[in-house]
Amino acid sequence: MKPHHIYLDTNAFRYFGTAFEKVPLAADLRDKILISPLSAFEVFAQLADEDEAEADSVLRQIQAIRNWTNPQHSGLLPWPDDMLHHFWFQKPLEDDGFTKKMEQSFNVCLTANTLTPLKEAAVEQKKAMDDFKLSTAHSFKNMLDDLR
Repeated sequence: MKPHHIYLDTNAFRYFGTAFEKVPLAADLRDKILISPLSAFEVFAQLADEDEAEADSVLRQIQAIRNWTNPQHSGLLPWPDDMLHHFWFQKPLEDDGFTKKMEQSFNVCLTANTLTPLKEAAVEQKKAMDDFKLSTAHSFKNMLDDLR
């Protein structure tokens, strides 16, 4: 039988973080979860918007990822641009360093014990997320204009 996987949108990512903050998900299910970098990125960016109490809750939800994924090998979905580029052009997109930055942010969130060192990084993440969304919207508009 073909293995099945699930991935979580941003809200589900946070719900899983709450549900599995203190209790781990069964090991056989952990290998079936794929992490959407877009969802993870949005959760990180939320650290910038929340008041301190809520941001602390978001940080705990992020850190709980250790309890619902396989810490030795988490499945990660490709970034949407990378996947589409590979699909359309049959070759990988040139590395722009974004994945490495995401990985570094991810590791900082997982190892931080307090919110203080993350606040500045979260503001940067939020700006990058907003820029990405705006760029994607403009690209989509331009594509539609070209197709017309």
